[in-house]
Amino acid sequence: MAKARFPLAFLAMATLVGALVLTGALLGPEAEPAKEDLAERPRVPAEVKPLAQAAADHFAAGAFEEAATQYERIIDRYPDSLYAWSNLGVVRSYQKCYGEAEAALRQAIELSPKDASAWMQLGVVYYQTGELEKSIEALERSLELRAENSQALAYLESAQERKSWQEEAIEDMKRQQRRGIYPLLDAPFREPLREPQKAPPASPLLDAPSDHFNF
Repeated sequence: MAKARFPLAFLAMATLVGALVLTGALLGPEAEPAKEDLAERPRVPAEVKPLAQAAADHFAAGAFEEAATQYERIIDRYPDSLYAWSNLGVVRSYQKCYGEAEAALRQAIELSPKDASAWMQLGVVYYQTGELEKSIEALERSLELRAENSQALAYLESAQERKSWQEEAIEDMKRQQRRGIYPLLDAPFREPLREPQKAPPASPLLDAPSDHFNF
């Protein structure tokens, strides 16, 4: 009988140890809760909501540099904030700082490759800089992710039309050069002075609020 008690006692002790491990009693200090994934979708932690509100107010007032500063302060605290990177890109595009706008939006897309809004804003930046092939690519990607995006569709149609005109103008120039006529030989190529029939919204990022400005 004495031999039987040791295995039973040992089994009871092992069970208790296992239970303690499962409940974390033997794991030292309590583990930190998992951090919120700020790249999953645009969201703002409570502690930086005053910064987000200040940024939105500055943007609405046309104080773009002040708005950008607030978004950069959010990024300093939360480098993976899709919300802050996306809106920083929008603000920089309004300032016509297109290189910085592209960099911010590329960072937003790296954080969330399936974010339709960031792809659309990037397409708008390329449209504004005349990089039509890149614009079309980004806008098509945005529409793949959210087909009902009327803004992206308007910009895509306009970009395609402008690109077609550019190609026609280049071909016309080549034909004239082959015939011995060199109207543009000493001047840089300029797109024909025509307005697209399918023009995009005049103020695309203000006329239709981005979901990234909500928090």
